[in-house]
Amino acid sequence: MRTTLRRFLWTGAFLGILIGIPAVGWLCLTYQPSYYRDIVLQSREQREGQARKFVAQSLQLRNDICNEPNWEAVFTDQEVNAWLAEDLVSHFADQMPPEVNEPRVLFELDRSSSPSSCASVEFSRSSRLSRGLGFRRATRSS
Repeated sequence: MRTTLRRFLWTGAFLGILIGIPAVGWLCLTYQPSYYRDIVLQSREQREGQARKFVAQSLQLRNDICNEPNWEAVFTDQEVNAWLAEDLVSHFADQMPPEVNEPRVLFELDRSSSPSSCASVEFSRSSRLSRGLGFRRATRSS
């Protein structure tokens, strides 16, 4: 009786491991963070609008840097991700490395993450928004 129970437990443990390891591997390989899924849930018109806003703000930031002594810009991760999903893929796909597929970013307080390249960049709290990346040139007092 004890031998049968022991054999049954070992067989169950072996089958559990045999099924569990591939299942966990599949879950790890197919997992997408919520901000990856959020961009897919938006309509194409919403993404295009946010991408246009990001491009306009980027161009304005470039002009302000060249022409103004003080400048400031705030970008949200939704705007950047919309640009990555719409414009980057359609206009700059030939410049992306082949291993980068559907890049996205997540802005958190004091940190920006890009899981497609597994990079993390630190920046100071220059943004007034809790989920925005801000750039600001400080005024120098003489």
